[in-house]
Amino acid sequence: MTDPTLDPAGSIYHIPNLTVEKTLDPARVDIGKIDIVLLSHDQHYDNFDNAGRLLVKKVAKTYTTLSGAERLKGGSVGLAPWQSDTVVIPDGTEIIITATPARHGPAGIKWLFPMQPSSPCMMKVGSITPRMKKILKSLTRF
Repeated sequence: MTDPTLDPAGSIYHIPNLTVEKTLDPARVDIGKIDIVLLSHDQHYDNFDNAGRLLVKKVAKTYTTLSGAERLKGGSVGLAPWQSDTVVIPDGTEIIITATPARHGPAGIKWLFPMQPSSPCMMKVGSITPRMKKILKSLTRF
């Protein structure tokens, strides 16, 4: 699961300089056991709400930023940009998870969300080639 937001409609979150109200319930889908969570960042309730925070305490691993893993503890694994980890699923298949640099929102938005991570990451599942890494690095400017 990626960025779990599972709180009901009507939930209100207070973020510095902004109040957000959730207007829809989460989708109700029986997906079975969740083994891994990919969490882009843990500071904002719009992508990691109260029920999502309870969920990550029950899963084996939550991949996130280095600073996020320090805050979440437990089964959290922090990855620096371009760092990878390999997960082997029951059938023996290897899944490579790579942290890639990302910016939360458009350029200039940092004043609105002062708590955003200093080196935010998005997780990319699958192998990343040197050519792809070079292209992504050329596209990410902070």
